[in-house]
Amino acid sequence: MTPPGVTVIMPTFNRAGYIAESLDAVLGQTVPPNQVIVVNDGSSDDTETVLAPYMDRIEYLSKENEGKPIALNTAMPMVRGDYVWVMDDDDVAVPEALERHLAILEARPEVGFTYSACYISTTGADGRIVRGPISPYYVSGVPEAQVFTRLMDACFLNHPGILVRKACYDAVGPFDVELIRSQDYDIMLRLARLFTGAEVTEPSYDQRQHQGARGTGAQAFAAEQAVARWYEFDRHIFTKLHADMDLREYLPKDEQGTGEDADFDRRAALIKRLSVTGRRG
Repeated sequence: MTPPGVTVIMPTFNRAGYIAESLDAVLGQTVPPNQVIVVNDGSSDDTETVLAPYMDRIEYLSKENEGKPIALNTAMPMVRGDYVWVMDDDDVAVPEALERHLAILEARPEVGFTYSACYISTTGADGRIVRGPISPYYVSGVPEAQVFTRLMDACFLNHPGILVRKACYDAVGPFDVELIRSQDYDIMLRLARLFTGAEVTEPSYDQRQHQGARGTGAQAFAAEQAVARWYEFDRHIFTKLHADMDLREYLPKDEQGTGEDADFDRRAALIKRLSVTGRRG
């Protein structure tokens, strides 16, 4: 049997101090990826110098700074793998991450993507990751029929924690270029709305907490402003989603019924919609 192909996409912007450790973790997987695409989104630091030793193992794109969604959209046509793993340039994957995700996806063709928790970690004096506790925001044990509705309540996933069939990314369309924040949330909502997501019970990566600037060069903001910016962009996401969703989609997939005239709990759907749209402004 031909082994599954996995493509890693790593957009980067001014993370010269972190990206080498991130790349080492990706390239050192127990089941290594077949393709690693690094998109340098107009970095003005020493990113190119740091990446020089990796050029024989990665596919490298350098472009003007336009933000993560455009960087991802630029890389997607280059993908050769059956699966896509979007990895952040400051986070560090655990060695068995790909192996664990692939075990589920290869055994269950009806699953569109897999997801897992992360560790909330910091940087040590030597510049390397120091593992912390499992994220307190992660929600474990969600029934597969409820992943989309639980994600509408709160974003408990991030890009480095999901592995997605390339066909599913193709189906949900390109990343929203208006989002300089919450791109992960937007694409995961779109994926979970259409496809089954299955949980990997072990955390897949260390999410590095640091005070570096976020956003693009033209629209940078400090780490302490992240929550306010998340709310701003989440409102954009849910305004579009609300306009497009049928009422019954606010219920778990196994409670929506089938067919236009199928019975479903209209009152429960209305309450859920009120809760979601109110929380998102």
